[in-house]
Amino acid sequence: MTRAFFAGAMLAVWALCPAQAQQILLPQDLSPENLDITTLQTEQLPSLRRIEPSRRGLVVQEPVESGARAVLRGLDKISGSVTDLDLAVGAQTLFADRLTITLQDCRYPGSDPASNAYAYLTIEDKLRDAPIFEGWMIAASPALNALDHARYDVWVLRCTTTSSGDGNG
Repeated sequence: MTRAFFAGAMLAVWALCPAQAQQILLPQDLSPENLDITTLQTEQLPSLRRIEPSRRGLVVQEPVESGARAVLRGLDKISGSVTDLDLAVGAQTLFADRLTITLQDCRYPGSDPASNAYAYLTIEDKLRDAPIFEGWMIAASPALNALDHARYDVWVLRCTTTSSGDGNG
């Protein structure tokens, strides 16, 4: 799924059901009034901030903070086994002896660390040449940008600032 499609999907959800849309992430140099989804590039992602709807349009609420670690959950759909994975930013782990998961970044709202998490992941399958997933996963909306694999599911639970991954934000 491309970044432009991801951004377009978020805007479509916002346009169709603004009452249900709670938040969206945009690069800091884009204003909600002149949003052009073709300008959302990977190099702009480090400067994300949270935007929320209001009666007067979109309002910037507060910046997001970076977490040192992320807690992910992996599911083997055939066996039904669930595994929680604690990863440091920049680290990788092997899930189910087949998927290599690399955590590039993890972010959370600065004012409420337990409310949501946004993790940038790269997931590779030993049986394929190219990565099967690369992009942002959102804890509050795991299906918005999900891993598309026949046997495995992986999603983000939370970001942590602690070394063990047991605390929120």
